[in-house]
Parts: sequence; structure tokens; C-alpha cells
Amino acid sequence: MKFLIQTILLSLFAFQLYAQGTFSGQLQANGNYFERDTTIGAANTPQYDYLKTGGEAWLNLNYGISGYDFKLRFDMYQNSNLPNPQDAFSGQGIGFWQIGKQVNKLGITVGNYYDQIGSGIIFRAYEERPLLIDQALKGVRLAYNLTDDWKAKLFTGRQKRQFDLQESVIKGASLDGYLTVGDSLSPISLAPGIRVVNRTLSDGQTQELVSTLSNYFAADRIGAKYNTF
Repeated sequence: MKFLIQTILLSLFAFQLYAQGTFSGQLQANGNYFERDTTIGAANTPQYDYLKTGGEAWLNLNYGISGYDFKLRFDMYQNSNLPNPQDAFSGQGIGFWQIGKQVNKLGITVGNYYDQIGSGIIFRAYEERPLLIDQALKGVRLAYNLTDDWKAKLFTGRQKRQFDLQESVIKGASLDGYLTVGDSLSPISLAPGIRVVNRTLSDGQTQELVSTLSNYFAADRIGAKYNTF
């Protein structure tokens, strides 16, 4: 069995158009060739049996002008085995877009965005491209710098699922700070904060949850709720 993966990562361009903003871009592409080999189990999937080739590509474009930041990413999958190693996925379209603006101490983001609260235990929207993990939210985020050491954030949106969106709505808020107490010889640094995240299920999700729980033994059932915090 021969299995070839070729990864291409190119910085296409990064230049400044005077009086017209800054424009940059990046292309990443993976090309895969599959050769069937039943002795090691490389068989009985579309790629190994008859498709033979597959790949993915992501094109990032960034443009900044007059304090505005515009980001756009085109995603393409052709016979890709990233979503499911036993199947082939093909699709293309706009996988990410974002408009950002900093107004004094207030940062405004509209569209898709990645973020996390604290260490990410209660909320983390991130991307792990080789595993096809893309949990970007699509919505609105507001971040305000109260002082150099204190920041507040509000956000809401729906998580991605390839080119679609999850039905549930996520909302969150955080207030984070940084303090130093004690004398200069033995200072103590503190990072206090308060955070809350809320997920609201749709009617369809709630009904599906109720239907699933009805098959559980009574002792194992939990209450189905529209909102979790």
C-alpha cells in the first residue's frame, strides 16, 4: 500500500496599497493518493476502492483599511476523508468571513470568529484543520477594555458545521482582570474573573432529546431543558 500526502502552504501575497489599505492572502492545500491494500485493511472505503484521489484546500484573504479588518476564507473538499474516514465528502464555499472594527476601547466583530473564555473549560471555539475541527461561532462579539488590566466581553452566535450552522444558540459574557498585591520584593499576581455561557436548544433539538431520553431507564433519565448554563 502506498499512501502519499502532499501539503502546500503558500503565502500568496502580503503588500500595502498606500491610501487603499493592506491586502494579504494564504493558500493551504492537501493532495492524497490512495492505493488499495487488503493485507493492512486499506480497503472497503470509496477512496481506496475506486476514487483513488482526494484533497482539501483553504484560501485565506485579509484586507484592512481605515481601521476596518475584513477576512474571508474559501474552503474546498474533494473526495475528502477528513469528516469520515469511511466515506468521501465533497463541497466548497465560503467557510469563514469576518468584519472587525476597533472604536476607541471597544472592539466589534461581526461574522465568524474564534475565541475562548479563560482556559477554555466552559467555552472554546477553535480550529484544528488537519482533523477538520472548525468550531467558529457566527454572530457578534463585543470586547471592551475597561482599563489596561480589566476587560469585558459579550458574544453570541451559532457554531459551524462545515458549511452549515448548528441549530443551538450560544451566548456568553466575561469580565477578566489582572492584579498584583504585596511588596515589590515578593509580589503576588492574581487573575480574577467571572464568566457565564448559555446554550439555547432549538425546538427540533429539544424534541429529539426528549425522544432519545424516552428510551432510557427511568433511573438514567435527565430532564430535557431548552437552556443550559
